[in-house]
Amino acid sequence: MHQPISINHVLPPDLFTQVFDFLSEVERLDSKPFGIRTEEQLATHLKQQPLLQAMLVCRAWYSVIRTTPKYWTSVAIGVGGVVGWGSSLPEEIGKESLAEMLEQVVKRSGHLPIDASVVPDRIPDFGIVTNAIRKHASRLGSLSLIPYFGSKKRVTERISAERLRRMACERHFIIPHSASRLTYLSLYKLRTKPPQYTNLRELQWSDVGSEACFQEILELSPNLTRYSNYVLGKEGELDVWAIDEPATILDIVSNDLEKKNVCSMLREVFLDVARGQEMDRLITAVPSIQLLRILRDPTSVS
Repeated sequence: MHQPISINHVLPPDLFTQVFDFLSEVERLDSKPFGIRTEEQLATHLKQQPLLQAMLVCRAWYSVIRTTPKYWTSVAIGVGGVVGWGSSLPEEIGKESLAEMLEQVVKRSGHLPIDASVVPDRIPDFGIVTNAIRKHASRLGSLSLIPYFGSKKRVTERISAERLRRMACERHFIIPHSASRLTYLSLYKLRTKPPQYTNLRELQWSDVGSEACFQEILELSPNLTRYSNYVLGKEGELDVWAIDEPATILDIVSNDLEKKNVCSMLREVFLDVARGQEMDRLITAVPSIQLLRILRDPTSVS
């Protein structure tokens, strides 16, 4: 008995692929998480994925869509219980199960860039997610962290994401310390401190007047041993007799450096202009200083 001829036998597979590509592209244009403000909206959006409906038509379509990596480059974690397209995530899920589900979804995308949306507050053990993000960080194309309103939990993690182009964070923050391709960054309601520059030993900061971030840089550099307010080796290019204002670091010495124990490892200081009393305050505030060099004669400064 002959089986009835179906549309899958009449139309070439390439035509179906073009249709699926169209549906995928429509979804891709619509599904970017950056304009969606709540997890409920994003969950509803993901469950209405056009290709998810197409997979239900027949086994042939299901197979084509499921085995095509470019259709599986969007991953949602903790979004209304969604991982991937419409997959339900139980309220109580073991660590191994969550890790396995994430690996399965990510594996389907092959080696293509991944668009990830995460609701950290919905994940009982966020360490599972951060480990997965770190493992696949080199493939991240976009990353969105969406808050669950009412939660006080904050997540701050560091990753290396060389392919990351778009990132949006609300209340939570994933810090990409190597994202040379990043072209879009949205940060909202974040309270996070900048990282410390623990490996910074030498700072050359040319004085151009008062800069608000200068003191903050000093406070974030606990192991600084050498500081100069001009480029060492180019002293001959400076007209120190035209400089009327003392070095910026001298303006903040008496108020904050000693009080906050800033620059406690500082050994060598090179300044263009300083008065005698300012030099005394600097050495008193930072007793670790062993070498102090001033280009212009302090007695000539009014």
